[in-house]
Amino acid sequence: KHRGESTPVALEIKVGMVETAYLLLPGEGTVNYLVREKSGALAPARITFVALDEDGKAQRWEGRNRVEMGESRFDQGIKHQVHTHTGKGTTKLPAGRYNVYISRGFEYSVDLHENFEVQAGQTVTLDGLLIHEMDTSGYISGDFHLHAQPSIDSSLPLRMRVAANAAEGLEFVTSTDHDTVTNYAPYINDMG
Repeated sequence: KHRGESTPVALEIKVGMVETAYLLLPGEGTVNYLVREKSGALAPARITFVALDEDGKAQRWEGRNRVEMGESRFDQGIKHQVHTHTGKGTTKLPAGRYNVYISRGFEYSVDLHENFEVQAGQTVTLDGLLIHEMDTSGYISGDFHLHAQPSIDSSLPLRMRVAANAAEGLEFVTSTDHDTVTNYAPYINDMG
């Protein structure tokens, strides 16, 4: 299969016997992404990769994410997600086909790339275009309940939280980490 996955094969090992199993791990490809606004300026964005099956249908729940190996707990077919505060970067994905959604909060369009292919050992370019569709002059987009790594109930590093906030178009955020005071200012200043 193009995703590097195969049908499970039973292996019976009897007491006192030795068996050998050869495992072929799926290959990875590299995606170089560049997200721009209509003006041509680089734009913060969330890039969501939804895995497709052999028929090109979204795998709503493939059940193969190995959280014990550090993979995400995403469902709804989401295999991987990137939050970029700069609009450009690189990420790695298992070989396969994906529907890719590039977004930036509710003010901007969603740029959909259907049947985007990632091949093992190859580098592919993903160019995104976000169009500002909603005028929010006089309003501020905010999130007043954020948790990150300093809180006992979150493992999200502060840099990732700041990138996610930028990718979602947030202009004002409030840290509500438990039993600690979290200051995002050094991360915001460092990340630009």
